[in-house]
Amino acid sequence: MPARSRRQKRLAKKNGKPRRNKLYILLFVILLIPLVFIFSTKYWNKHEKLSIAVARESGDVSVLVFDPIGKKIVSVLIPADMQIKAARQFGSWKVKSLRELGENEGIGGKLVAESVLYYFKFPVIVWADEPAIGFSRSGFFQISKAVFSPYQTNLGFGDRIRLGLFSLNMGNLDREDINIVDYFSVKKTRLIDGGEGYLLTGKLPNSLYAIFSDPQISKSQVSVKIINASERRELALSTGEALEVLGAKIAAVNNEDPIDIDCEVSGQDKALIKKISKLFDCDEYIKDIGSFDIQIKLGEEFAKRF
Repeated sequence: MPARSRRQKRLAKKNGKPRRNKLYILLFVILLIPLVFIFSTKYWNKHEKLSIAVARESGDVSVLVFDPIGKKIVSVLIPADMQIKAARQFGSWKVKSLRELGENEGIGGKLVAESVLYYFKFPVIVWADEPAIGFSRSGFFQISKAVFSPYQTNLGFGDRIRLGLFSLNMGNLDREDINIVDYFSVKKTRLIDGGEGYLLTGKLPNSLYAIFSDPQISKSQVSVKIINASERRELALSTGEALEVLGAKIAAVNNEDPIDIDCEVSGQDKALIKKISKLFDCDEYIKDIGSFDIQIKLGEEFAKRF
């Protein structure tokens, strides 16, 4: 075979691959757009940030942040051997044990998201198992697997479709991977089980928390009043820190006698109430609360699960 003919075949093969990839993506989009209108979404409206705690098969937890305003996807890696305090007053555990602990307690992967919120104050309301990591990748088949393959998650299928479409539109430069151990406030040391692992020794930098902030809340300087009606007096502080990561301002904290309720979010801005109530899974009430934008009341039932 002449050398020129061989070169032409090699060039055709090389140039054909990106064309095939573009064809796959086009077909994927054509198939998915009608499904967006068929399947309702539970968590993502594609206009605001969404954070997902993904329990990896390695034991690591990746917190994926989808930011349609900044047009980027950020993945924050929490290593399997990092020791944290789990939600629901379950004590100290390595990150790799959270998924199994959740199963044993009958709440599954929800405990992973709750513990990330409780310990790191990252506003995470969605959890998923390993295949969902594909939403943060640029490969067509990884994204397709995240959309269509069966795995445990509280995402609705409509959410998956929207996340898949969003990821397909992001280039490699729109994706950022962060390892939490790269910060000075995390150190490697010997843990209570005798093995080596990581501990959080101080507050994480504001630059990391900024990834999770809500532009609407921070720009409006939303003021919050917290009423702690539980026996855990540190509960208001812990809840307030999570709200501050969103960008809210804690304007007042009142302690009241313990009452047997979960939590209640009140105010007059329906959209804002829904956003805060989703984060903590609280009841919603539209009512006048005076000079504050939001009032959140924490009871004994909430203290058991946060």
